[in-house]
Amino acid sequence: APIKKHISKYKDVYPKTVLALEEDTYVDDLQAGGETVEELNMFKKEATQILTEAGFQLHSWHSNENKLENDVECKTTKILGIPWNKKSDQLSIDFTACINNGNKEVITKRKILSAINSVFDVLGFSAPVTITGKILYSRLCLLKVGWDQQIPKELSDEWQHWIKALNNNITVSIPRSVASGKIIEVELHGFSDASKLAVCACIYVVVNNQNRKTSNLLVAKARIAPKDFSIPRLELVAAHTLSKLMSHVRKTLMKYNIGGVYNWVDSTAVLYWLKEKGSWTQFVRNRVHHILKDGEVKWLYVPTKENPSDLGTRGVSPEKLSSLWFNGPMWLKQKEKWPDQLG
Repeated sequence: APIKKHISKYKDVYPKTVLALEEDTYVDDLQAGGETVEELNMFKKEATQILTEAGFQLHSWHSNENKLENDVECKTTKILGIPWNKKSDQLSIDFTACINNGNKEVITKRKILSAINSVFDVLGFSAPVTITGKILYSRLCLLKVGWDQQIPKELSDEWQHWIKALNNNITVSIPRSVASGKIIEVELHGFSDASKLAVCACIYVVVNNQNRKTSNLLVAKARIAPKDFSIPRLELVAAHTLSKLMSHVRKTLMKYNIGGVYNWVDSTAVLYWLKEKGSWTQFVRNRVHHILKDGEVKWLYVPTKENPSDLGTRGVSPEKLSSLWFNGPMWLKQKEKWPDQLG
């Protein structure tokens, strides 16, 4: 594209700015950051110069630093559709539209699907909350309820109970930044789990700064479990989902010094399969082969009670999203306290 060709001309002059313009631009939105105000000021100046010479005027600058903003009175904006409170520097997932669409006198399958899809959460921060609505919808599909037919009273009561829980906590908020200060090393920890209702995978980033270690949820994914699968097979489906998600995250963070990548499961059957022991069906063989393609990832055992992805397999209300979900297990930052591994 002409714009990419124009930007590439500055690669030797402004290498960091050109890299951000090439990799951090989505349609006409640019997301970038820096460790200091001076660094961001330099980026703003260089990016403006590069694009102005191509006839593009950058405007509506937003930052958690007032000095870099166009409009310091505006305390909230959106990053790729996700609300961002610049003062508290937090992103939030808003359930208001879901509540309005789902709180009707006559509940139908069409209205339920519309309500569920009105929650915009591309990184899955609210996955354990929204999976409850998706499970209810899947039950309606199994019952072959018509699109505009009133749903059975039992399911209607469960739906209203879920909407009421959302109404009590209409947002889920998370820090925008998962690291601050100079990053020395990054570790990635993934967790997966499954039930007869849903499978879930979530990834945490443990950042070693100069003074401390922090652990934060990076991305999560929960979906309805395939029907008529055994629990061990569903656990393998979850592990396969985690493997693919981790591969994507690693590609995204490849410019950072990643000290280790660990995937945790609470299924001994999955860990047995991943040791390539025994003879398997084609279903197991294909997924194990894909998971083991990346030999740098270590697969470890975690007790179910300390597995945050367990929340995404059964569903919880927003107020029950604890630090286990947002930050992972307490021992994540202390290797000496990691769970004992099975023999």
